[in-house]
Amino acid sequence: MKKVLPLALLVLLGISCKHQPDPDPANTFAMAAWIDYGTSPLSVKLRGSVFPSTAGPVETPFDKAEVYISDNISGGYQLIGTTSQTSYSLTTLQPGTSYYIQVKGALAGHTADSKPVLLVNDVVVPTRKLMSYDPQAMYYVSSTGLPVIEQKADYTNISRILTTSVIDATGTKQVAAYTAPTTSQPLFRGWSSTNQRAFFEITRSAKRALISYDLATNAYADVPLPAEAELWNYAIAPDGQQIVFTDYKRPGLWYFDARTNTQKQLDSQPTVYDLSWTPDSRYIWLTAPGNGGTGVNQYDPATATKTSVFSERSTLSGAQLSPDGKWVLYRNDASGRDILWLRNTATGGKRPVGVVNQYGWLNNGTFWAGYSTNDTKTPTERESFLWVFTP
Repeated sequence: MKKVLPLALLVLLGISCKHQPDPDPANTFAMAAWIDYGTSPLSVKLRGSVFPSTAGPVETPFDKAEVYISDNISGGYQLIGTTSQTSYSLTTLQPGTSYYIQVKGALAGHTADSKPVLLVNDVVVPTRKLMSYDPQAMYYVSSTGLPVIEQKADYTNISRILTTSVIDATGTKQVAAYTAPTTSQPLFRGWSSTNQRAFFEITRSAKRALISYDLATNAYADVPLPAEAELWNYAIAPDGQQIVFTDYKRPGLWYFDARTNTQKQLDSQPTVYDLSWTPDSRYIWLTAPGNGGTGVNQYDPATATKTSVFSERSTLSGAQLSPDGKWVLYRNDASGRDILWLRNTATGGKRPVGVVNQYGWLNNGTFWAGYSTNDTKTPTERESFLWVFTP
């Protein structure tokens, strides 16, 4: 008599023996490229990825990649080399010239093109060291170079997770503890125009509040704010008397002047990426999306007028105007990775600085920056100092 397996058992065997197919590279393979401005000659970094699930991309080796170059983002790309490595040196670049780089990767017979990325072969290099620093800390350099505020997470002290110190000509000393009621550690938010006061954010009664710290007297004082204000995005002017902000409970862009204890709405429905002030405390800079990219708009709080400063086709942030108004520092991902750029306000020309996580202007027209460190390697000399650059 012929034996017949139960239907339920056949189903279970079918499930256990069924091959689970690998992700189809035709649907999931992607290539990315970015310019490494820290190598000599400059190089393009390549990355292949697959998307095996909705959890996101997973880096994968690729079989090969073709590297193309053009002086026009829209076309005219010429093949300059083929590689199976994740880095390709660009040895034929002309000094002071801008290019667009695109790579075409191949994996298991399937291909994918990267987005074109901008390469400007005119890197701003440092002229001198400012100071050594700990890559695990954040540094806030005043416009005169000293003093400097250092904030570092102290995981050995449960009651004081964040330590704040002042570095000046006499050495390093810890900032006096803030003892008034607060549910947070003071976070640095700016220098006064005299560099004698530092502004910090705290949390008080479940709202953001601002305080200033006098370096001469080691005393704290509240920064005046409208009683009803619930700060979201904001920036304090260097004079310490003006603040621009968006509010959790009120729409629009708001301006408050502590000298007259008045506030007004500068814009009814702005989209805000970030806010800053010009060094003379006269104008507000607001970064927002627009024209297919990101732009910086300038507001005059005296007249509530708005003008466009500049824009990029890709994301930009952290724009800072130089004291003489001739240059702008800002972060931008046009080269495939978020790096610092130096822009000439008269010509619109821009030069790359590199991957940095801290930067700012000095009164003499130079600027300082600290190169970011790859967490998987020991910092080199380049990554162990804050540096000074001359535009």
